[in-house]
Amino acid sequence: MNGTFKASFPYSPHFRGFASFVICVFWGQITLGILVSVANNGGVWTGFWAYSGFMLLEMWNLLRAWVDVGAIKAARSA
Repeated sequence: MNGTFKASFPYSPHFRGFASFVICVFWGQITLGILVSVANNGGVWTGFWAYSGFMLLEMWNLLRAWVDVGAIKAARSA
């Protein structure tokens, strides 16, 4: 969907941003669960760092999707 329908359907970055937001919440919940487990039960920090890394990467994807939204809006208004 990343710009596949660039001319006829300019909303693919919106879909990508929405999906990225949903996945950020998903990774955030897993990260939070592991953090609580580590804090309460003395678990291992490896899972926390791994899943928070996934969440940060997805947050970067979310940022890039909304930058694309802004670029499309600027191109359409010019």
